[in-house]
Amino acid sequence: MDFFRKCSESFISVSYIPGNHEFWSAYTEKWDTWVPEQFAAAGLTNINVPQQSEVQVEDVTIFEATMWYDASSIAHGTPRQFLIQESNDFKYITTQRRGPFSKLRGEDVLFWHVRHTSWLKRRLAECATKKIVMTHHAPTEFSKDPRWPNHDHF
Repeated sequence: MDFFRKCSESFISVSYIPGNHEFWSAYTEKWDTWVPEQFAAAGLTNINVPQQSEVQVEDVTIFEATMWYDASSIAHGTPRQFLIQESNDFKYITTQRRGPFSKLRGEDVLFWHVRHTSWLKRRLAECATKKIVMTHHAPTEFSKDPRWPNHDHF
């Protein structure tokens, strides 16, 4: 909490965009409310934990979301076995999307990726101001794993 207190004291507003590792400690749906409650209880009221949110700063709109990684290969079987065996996300993250405390699956990650990507594309097209996009998982060609060069992640 010391790191967040220092950020809170140093800046007017702080956005903490969670990534997959943050979700190892609490199921995904709880995280979005539990973490802001912890910040508020510690008096760190200027720290936001955004998911698909927008902040207007002067003439700039800032779009914020985790932007979960594209798990279509996991959901549809391409390197599925490798990713499930090697990724700790599927060992430690739970969700209530399919029922109480279900282990994370590729279909869950794909669901969130599509939801965040669709929201972001729509809002960027609708927004007439200058834009900044803040995400945890960057949707770029540089995010592509070289072992699967022909897999379309975008």
